[in-house]
Parts: sequence; C-alpha cells; structure tokens
Amino acid sequence: QYSLHKYYEDGTMKHYGWVFVGEWAHTRREITIDDNPNAVDYECEQVITWSYKDLLQQMLADIWDDIDGSTFIVRHEWFENSRNKEVAKLFPDLADSFLAINERTYDLKKIVSEWYYFDPACKGSASIKKVLPVLVPEMSYDNMDIGRWDIAMRALHKLIANEIPTHERDQIIKHLLLYCWQDTLAMVRIYEALQNI
Repeated sequence: QYSLHKYYEDGTMKHYGWVFVGEWAHTRREITIDDNPNAVDYECEQVITWSYKDLLQQMLADIWDDIDGSTFIVRHEWFENSRNKEVAKLFPDLADSFLAINERTYDLKKIVSEWYYFDPACKGSASIKKVLPVLVPEMSYDNMDIGRWDIAMRALHKLIANEIPTHERDQIIKHLLLYCWQDTLAMVRIYEALQNI
C-alpha cells in the first residue's frame, strides 16, 4: 500500500493512494471515498489486485516526471529507504527509480527528534501521533476505524490472504486507504505548520 500527496509550489496538491489486496481477483479499479473531509485538489484512490510489482510500477507512474525535481518527505527515513533498496534488489528494472527516490528523501521526523522544534505537549516524542495534535489540532487519528499501523497491517494481511468476507472488503479497503492518506497529508500539514513557525 502507498499514499502519495504531491505538493506543488503554488500550494495545490494531488493525492494518489493504492492498495494491493492480493491476486485473488485480477482487476484494478478506482474506489470512491465520499466521507473524506480533507480531500485535496485531485484525489485518486485505487485498488490493485494483480501483483506487488504492479503496485510499485503504478507508484512510479504517479510520481512520473516529478521524480527528478522533487524532495520526498517521509517519516522514518531509514525504514522507507530500506524498503526502496529491497525493491531495487527484487526488481532490477525498477532499481534506478527507487534509488533516485532515496537520494532525494528528507525525514520530517528529524526536525522534532533532533530538537529543531520542541513543544512540551509532544511529551518528548517525535511520533506523528504526538506531534500532529500539537501542530495541526484539527487533524486527528481518533475515531478512525483503522487508526494505528498494527491494525492496518493485520487488515491488509487478511485482505491479501483472502480472509475477509466479500461484503466487508470494500469497507476495509476504504479504511486502509484513509489511514495511509491521513499519514501523508499529516506530513504535509506538519510541514506547513513548521514553515509558519
């Protein structure tokens, strides 16, 4: 699964969110999230059920020509860049692109973890769950059906293993997309708040 908010100099944004739910149905389709209160200028949430490589290729297609002139803002740079290196080993034909992303990555978490920004309300934590309510109080993970990474991982595993009843799948997929969407938009909003300080 991935979520990508593309943030442009003029303040506009595009969002792409994809989730790989297994190879039990060979389709890809757009899924509409009607109850997203913070949708941005362009939204594209989709489900892919072909293969893991299809998901990776779709991510590169969504980044497209922005790959060379962009900074890729993440949290936990070590984790994200390690995954990109794994992709480069698994799929040599994608290696150049994923390693190029690593070269342009900035870890937003460092601003808090290395004490460039401090607020006692963060309780000594650089976690997005602690920083977001302080810098962007209007955004919250509270009341989300999937609001924690461990719950998201279990739900995704069940989807891929085809262990979720058909009538529940779309709702679980929407919750997964919203959770990932929340993470990346939260980084954008934290970035904006820090710029204003």
